[in-house]
Amino acid sequence: MKANNIVADTRNNIPENATKTICLIQLTRIGDILQTYQAAEIFKQQYPHYKLILIARSRFAHPLSFLLRNVFAKTYYLDNNVLNIDSSDNLVDLVNSCKAVIDNFKNESISVLINLSFSKSSGYLASIIPAEHKLGLVYDAANNVVIKDKWSQYIYSNVMGGPLNPFNLVDLFKSMLGHNLPALNKERPTFKKVSHILIHPFASHDKKMWKINKWEEILYQLLKNSPDITISIVGSHDEVIHGEGIDNSPLLQKYKERLHNLIGKTSLEDIYNLLGNIDLFIGHDSMVGHLASIKNVPTITISLGTVRARETSPYGENNYTITPQTNCFPCFPNDKCEFHQCHFDVSYQVLYSALKEYIETGSITKDYQLKNSSCFHLNAVAIYKSKLSPIGFFQLENVLEEKCSVNDVFSMLYRISWQFILNNSEEPQDFLTLTTKSHQILLNSLSGLQHLYELSDFGKKYSRYILEEISSSVPRLEKIKEYSTKIDEIDGLTKLVKQTHPHLSPVIDFYTVQKGNLAGNNIVELTESSFLLYNDAINTISVLYELIEKTIAEHKTKNRITDNLTEQNY
Repeated sequence: MKANNIVADTRNNIPENATKTICLIQLTRIGDILQTYQAAEIFKQQYPHYKLILIARSRFAHPLSFLLRNVFAKTYYLDNNVLNIDSSDNLVDLVNSCKAVIDNFKNESISVLINLSFSKSSGYLASIIPAEHKLGLVYDAANNVVIKDKWSQYIYSNVMGGPLNPFNLVDLFKSMLGHNLPALNKERPTFKKVSHILIHPFASHDKKMWKINKWEEILYQLLKNSPDITISIVGSHDEVIHGEGIDNSPLLQKYKERLHNLIGKTSLEDIYNLLGNIDLFIGHDSMVGHLASIKNVPTITISLGTVRARETSPYGENNYTITPQTNCFPCFPNDKCEFHQCHFDVSYQVLYSALKEYIETGSITKDYQLKNSSCFHLNAVAIYKSKLSPIGFFQLENVLEEKCSVNDVFSMLYRISWQFILNNSEEPQDFLTLTTKSHQILLNSLSGLQHLYELSDFGKKYSRYILEEISSSVPRLEKIKEYSTKIDEIDGLTKLVKQTHPHLSPVIDFYTVQKGNLAGNNIVELTESSFLLYNDAINTISVLYELIEKTIAEHKTKNRITDNLTEQNY
């Protein structure tokens, strides 16, 4: 475990007279650092007197130093050896390395340390850095995971856990930083004719990106049918070989004067500066899309494989995201997939039709797409337009369908519920139109919620029984054990509900994480926390149940109106 190679970048444009210091740990990839930057930028707009510092890996953060210093008073760059424990390290080396880490940060007087990357290495790092308060994943003295705040518990239980998380990572990081922070107001200029397009046809994993031949077709169609457009392509040094394929493509030979291959020739700072002359960005889910959103450039993103579009789409208004309707989308990084069906479900024809309309009008609409694209192709995709809600949270709205998928419906219902439970906020939303399938699953989920309500009520009751027994004049140990066993049985039955009603996983997983982080140092305090947890679960379940009931009632009302209109027409 080597901890000596920690380099601080102290160059900044911010006077270091802030009264409090907040330290953010973000050890994951460039895209996550950019989303962290966006959340920090929003925070600084609201609280400019606070000092922000960042801890990140050198290989991911150094290329962004030109940007990070706009918000962070200091960035600590960690090399790959920090917290890298191997068998050659003995106890003395480990202790010395920990001391070296502490020495680097002890002079910062950190008021709040927030771990935004929920990994083992970031958790241990957060544990040894001195700070008055700590949020996110840390380890206690007994090497147990500790997650104290509710938004961190939400991220740990729901992000990358499935397709039902309704929040963008920028908003989640923003929520950990402060309560009800507003959106960053970036007015986009009035739409002008698109003349220069930037394309980044790559991603961090093969699952998340098309084969290059599809992009060659897109390039060909754009260059052939839009003679006034210039296209620049960017990528890393590892992607140069794909650039050679584009250079040598017979389809593109006659358009070379309008096609600029910059793959492997630009730094991230070069790309950021280039975006100042770009009218539209097109690409997969990647860090270049986030750079474009920071630069306030319109984006059209193709999300494939493991990508959760709501979590990682470029942050801001009036951006577009195209996703497949494949049953297995989104998948998980460890899922084996040889065919990549989701790649085939998003055809190049759909993307080109969307691009053609955007180039002409600055928007993508249902009527145009239905008129100019095959229904066969459109039925396989969803096209989302981004907006910011009245309370400043990122949201995706389906452009193509009035009737929403099951995941879209549940995601919206969870969005309203979590905002109310975690943020104490009400976010106005329209009723979504249900398909027959989503209507049936919503009906079935009501019984699952009833089971959860009853189980939580039993948990609350047995927690109360334990407290009453402890407070009695002669506490009976066998009774306390009996009631504790009942609570364990309740937890087991809750897992069965999750298996039979997978769309209820978000609420079950959240309270499972909460139960593993009960506040208290003795049986009385822990049982009191357990009682309050079950009470909170009952409230959340009740909110979700009522929302589903109202959605179903609205669906029935709309159907009756439609049926009556049909009868009148006859």
